[in-house]
Amino acid sequence: MNRYFILPLLLAMLLGACSREVNVQEVYPFEVELMPYHQEATKGQAVEVRCKLTPQK
Repeated sequence: MNRYFILPLLLAMLLGACSREVNVQEVYPFEVELMPYHQEATKGQAVEVRCKLTPQK
């Protein structure tokens, strides 16, 4: 008897917790800064591009 009560209760809790809204964060608490690189890069050449994350002011 106890098992037949718990299963519907769990299903109701799981289905009640669902939401159709998708929460996507678009603003982040940091900025991406590109470090200086060589200007002599040519087409097809592999270059290293360094990035730095800084806290937003």
